[in-house]
Amino acid sequence: MSETLEFIDFGAGKGQSFDFAATCAPGPGLAIDKSEDAVLQCHQKGINAELADVLDFDRRNLAASAFAINLLPEMPGQAAFRQALVNIVRSATQFAVIQHPFFDKDGDLALKGLQVADHFDKRVLYKPTMADYVNFLSTYKDALAISGFAICTSGQVVATPIPHVPSNADETRAAKTIRVIIGRKSTSRFRRAMFRAQTGKTVFQWEGE
Repeated sequence: MSETLEFIDFGAGKGQSFDFAATCAPGPGLAIDKSEDAVLQCHQKGINAELADVLDFDRRNLAASAFAINLLPEMPGQAAFRQALVNIVRSATQFAVIQHPFFDKDGDLALKGLQVADHFDKRVLYKPTMADYVNFLSTYKDALAISGFAICTSGQVVATPIPHVPSNADETRAAKTIRVIIGRKSTSRFRRAMFRAQTGKTVFQWEGE
């Protein structure tokens, strides 16, 4: 590939997340999806796209940045979640941005007879929490040359009663989304990534020395 890539969009689907990635990292991009139909629809929209599975993706430092929007909850378990995140981070020279629904409150809500119904959609195979990401940082900080790491939450969603389960809880709200920003190789790159991609409330932030 002769063109220098500014970003990769993993799990691009029909291209819905491609424009979002381009606003954070303007320049040439590449959409990646394991569905032939999704890649075809990206091509029909004029989007540069390739057929690949994030779990097998082994190209490193391919673009300045990497994005995965609503992809990691589709991973079949914790081991797959970690492997996908490793592959996403090491594909970028500067930073990676991960975003998906916020799952941390699901356990507490269930004990009150409440749920966020969309979190139990059939495509949600694994529910990454903030603890999963902090543990990932602890495990892979040196191996992936992580220079900075932030977890942000934004929006609100109203929990609803679980059918046939008694609940006396008052209306309970939870954050709608979590966005994880991972800088690589220098803190200046991480700070630029925060400037471009930070949204909502930063609930965890770490920078290397």
